[in-house]
Amino acid sequence: MLYENRLSIPCIDSICDAADESARADSLSELRECIRIARNLHIPNVRVHASAHGDGDEAAVAGLITDLLPEAETAGVTLLLETSGLFCDTAKLREILESFACDNLAALWDMYSPYFLADEKPEKTVENLGAYIRHIHIKDARRADGETRFCLMGEGELPVGDMMLALRSVDYDGFISLEWDPAWCPEINDMEIVMSQFENF
Repeated sequence: MLYENRLSIPCIDSICDAADESARADSLSELRECIRIARNLHIPNVRVHASAHGDGDEAAVAGLITDLLPEAETAGVTLLLETSGLFCDTAKLREILESFACDNLAALWDMYSPYFLADEKPEKTVENLGAYIRHIHIKDARRADGETRFCLMGEGELPVGDMMLALRSVDYDGFISLEWDPAWCPEINDMEIVMSQFENF
């Protein structure tokens, strides 16, 4: 049906925590299954998330990637480390990407996390990651009374225009995936309303 409708899936999102050493076996199993599915459905990317636990997080992620990368290369799939959790500070992500220097390991820029959680400007994110960026996750939010609340695109503080300019500076031509949970705004039940917000950009 995807082929018939000229549609494609750019990325599979895994749900495991690549930095959780205690769940390493389960993470390997899940990510191997994601790679298998991606290969069979001609999906180019698999998203990998890592939370921040403490000392040894980067080593845990590097160990997992070391085991998985040969399988991803054989399958023609790229593992994308997401700029959230452990890698909100994208300088850390750049270090691990450079240590492998492999075309099948790259970055997924979750635009929300570095900006809201690490106070990182879009220009800095692109300076750190540049051509490593292979996919984008985007959602908007605004801060009030010490809380950050998600909202419709264009109604929050995310500097979407600056982020698009930063992407253009590295000639990014991939997909941008809108992240939306109906619980963030229960009164809206029509996805067309959500997507219409992109017309402003």
